[in-house]
Amino acid sequence: IFEIDSQELLLPRQHAQLDGREQFGVAFEERSNPALAQQFHDAFARLIMPDHAQQARLRAQRGRVARHVRRAAKPIFQTIAKQYFLLGDSGSGTAMKLVVNTLLGVGMQAIAEAVALGEKSGLDRERLLEVLAKTAVIAPAHVGKLARVAVNDYSPQFPLRLMNKDFDLILKAAAREHVPMPATEAAFYVNSEELTGNNNEKDFSAVLRRMEEVAGIELTPSNTVTG
Repeated sequence: IFEIDSQELLLPRQHAQLDGREQFGVAFEERSNPALAQQFHDAFARLIMPDHAQQARLRAQRGRVARHVRRAAKPIFQTIAKQYFLLGDSGSGTAMKLVVNTLLGVGMQAIAEAVALGEKSGLDRERLLEVLAKTAVIAPAHVGKLARVAVNDYSPQFPLRLMNKDFDLILKAAAREHVPMPATEAAFYVNSEELTGNNNEKDFSAVLRRMEEVAGIELTPSNTVTG
């Protein structure tokens, strides 16, 4: 999910209201993939930013101009994504990313607790994870984690520390908006415990191992990653 800073109006070069001026300006940020961010910057190089006087004249037409920009940018998004959505003004993309990552992080914590419960109830760990991966309740983003967890492979794909950072941003946003998020707070607590207790870079799915440790479940050599 990308955030395009639209504090300033971005208009295609050929827009009739620009009086032929060739000023350029575009802000784009994608922290986790600088190379892709550069591709976006290059692609948006055909858009220009009007000066403040022009913006004042155009602000009343903001909705129409936004639709015009969206049409102009459509071929760019079509080259890199199967689905793309216009969410709203600047900040909407960031808000959506926090919503998505809430489900990612809290969902992983729910899986961790459920697996610990299953193991303590006597279910075979490997078979438990195999069956869970086949059920509709496991989100696609978590399915691939289960096979890695089965062999205790917590090498980072999405690092624990980045999930921790996102949890912090999510809860700060929730506080600003006066939204209680008890499940997210609990997930953040477990994530932080695992992050503090381990100096090695691990995947955010390592919270599952944390829950096993809290439940008193010990690993055996047969289900531990070696090397």
